[in-house]
Amino acid sequence: MDDVLQRLVVARRELDDAGEEPAALRAVGLQLDALTESLRSLTEAMHADLVARRTLEHELGRERDWSEALVAAVQDGLVVLQGGVATQVNDRFCAMTGFTQEELVGGRDGSPFWPPEDREAFVALMRDGAAGEPTEVHTAIVRRDGSRFPAVVVARAVGDGAGLLVTLGDDSAAEQAASRRRLELELGAVVATTNRLRGLLDAARGVTDEAGLAALLRAIAHTISEDLGWAVVINLYRPAWDDFVVATGHGVPREGWAILEGATYEWAAWTPLLDERFQRRGAYMVPAGEAGGPGADFNVPDVAQDGHEAWRADDDLLIPFRHTHGHFLGILSLDAPASGRRPSDAELDVLVALAAHAALAVQHAQTAIESTRHAAAIEQLLHVSSQIAATRQIGPMLDVVAHAIADALGFERVVIEALDTDGRLRPRAVRLPLQDAGARRGRDPVRPGELAMLLDPGFAVEGCFLFTREEAAERMPPRRRAPQGSQRNGRGWRAWDDHVVLVPLRGADDQVVGVVWVDDPVDRLLPGSDRLQALHAFANLATAAMIASDRHLRLERVALGDPATDPGDRSAFLSALERVVMRGAETAVVALVEVAGRDDGGDPPDLAALAEILRAELRPGDRAFMLGGGLFALLLGGGHRPPGTDALAPRPAPRARTAGGARVHVGTAVTGPEGEPATAVLGRASAGLLAARRA
Repeated sequence: MDDVLQRLVVARRELDDAGEEPAALRAVGLQLDALTESLRSLTEAMHADLVARRTLEHELGRERDWSEALVAAVQDGLVVLQGGVATQVNDRFCAMTGFTQEELVGGRDGSPFWPPEDREAFVALMRDGAAGEPTEVHTAIVRRDGSRFPAVVVARAVGDGAGLLVTLGDDSAAEQAASRRRLELELGAVVATTNRLRGLLDAARGVTDEAGLAALLRAIAHTISEDLGWAVVINLYRPAWDDFVVATGHGVPREGWAILEGATYEWAAWTPLLDERFQRRGAYMVPAGEAGGPGADFNVPDVAQDGHEAWRADDDLLIPFRHTHGHFLGILSLDAPASGRRPSDAELDVLVALAAHAALAVQHAQTAIESTRHAAAIEQLLHVSSQIAATRQIGPMLDVVAHAIADALGFERVVIEALDTDGRLRPRAVRLPLQDAGARRGRDPVRPGELAMLLDPGFAVEGCFLFTREEAAERMPPRRRAPQGSQRNGRGWRAWDDHVVLVPLRGADDQVVGVVWVDDPVDRLLPGSDRLQALHAFANLATAAMIASDRHLRLERVALGDPATDPGDRSAFLSALERVVMRGAETAVVALVEVAGRDDGGDPPDLAALAEILRAELRPGDRAFMLGGGLFALLLGGGHRPPGTDALAPRPAPRARTAGGARVHVGTAVTGPEGEPATAVLGRASAGLLAARRA
């Protein structure tokens, strides 16, 4: 442009120098002048525009550099959206979400970081942000790997509304602070709850029966529900049935409790819920719709709570509590949290710890019940054993033992068999349920040897023998195989299921002299070691009673058949004296004759010869008794009263003194009036004997 102007200026000068200027040429010159002026003006304008443009480009460059530096320096994530498409993303946003700029900028979906279930909330955020004031929401942002984190999202319009600026702030710190505040409140409640549970633990040690255990369970449910804000149901494991029964609850709506109260659930109902995929920190958090089970029947309405952590009506939270040996005691079912949200890991830790406290309380209570039963059994055992020494007839004593086994150990059927005179085992004591009280279970007699196969050491437990009905039938004589099995059966690995328990009674020579059979346990459970030990102890009492009775009969037969006395022994003497004293119709003489031996220390006296002397001197109606140790007692009826004395010198005594040089001492007493105790008469005779010794 400058070259053209320069040539036009030169042409004009040449025309001026020519001196002669035709009209046409002059017109051209005028046009050239105008053109030159226009070009000059245009050149100046273009130059000014160029300067302005360069200035604007410089300013725009500075603004762009500043904007990019500002976006890069923002600590929050930032994305610019136009028409729902991302046009710009900062590095912080990429670092927070895991997406790259290439994956976000220009893509069809400019918001893959937004939770898909909350798309409507995203659309509302964009609309409200573009319409006016900045809009803020709290939500969970989805990372590229599918994980989520809490964030605060702010949307604001850019310029004239052609775009939307979205900033993303990590809300973890605020969430953590809120969590800390909630945790502090929860910990305060937990401390109070733990203190109450410790009190329940102490109270559990005082539980002695099923009613006490039920009251303890109600207190546990009330404590957890009121202090931590949950609806609580305690499902107690029943080992006799291998299932769970709804024992108690608290905070459950009335219509839901009407369905749950007393309901029982087998393992098949719990197995889907106790799957490892639901396990969290010792609890089982089952989201709604994932699995069906008994925990879904609380009939609790939905809690109005926004957010993905909201508790839903069909959510299940289950916490098993176990014995210290590992087996199940029960399951806590929790629903309808007061917070309206699913529990965090910290909350689950608290609930699991409290469930462990509850388990200890239940364990202590159940152990206390068993201890009380065991103590009652021991007390009954001691009571029965105190009667053994006075045993005379074996039948009544075995009846006492059979009833003690039934009452103390909880068996409805108890049969004690003992050897009869024909060498066969026959029932001697039977304890049956009330409905069978009028009938005795038929049992064919067997010989002890026929039961030898039942006494297999492989089935011995604590001195008893435990079989299934089939195992026992294989070893029993055919005529003793019971056509009717147990009536109180359960199911499960600890349940009584048509079993057979027997305890052999062995005499002094280790031969079987009897058998105790038990059946139909009241609790429908296989007896544990404690009960079997107690059963064996009761069986030993039955054996002791049989031995004591047999020994008494033997001594009685020996005493009655002794060649020295023939008529009786000490017991017979006391009984005869008691009858004479009570009768009081005539005077009788009691003489105690002691044969002490020879004066010269020679051979001991011939007791047989002394017995002959006593027998020869006794009159009809007189009786002689051997009291043992060379001491005899004579009970003489009638007179023989020496004049002037109250004592009677029995005629056999002088002759006894001459038998082989034996030293014989005699003490006598005369029965008094009616009503005098026999012991008084015997005391006077003993005093006379002592006086004779001193003389």
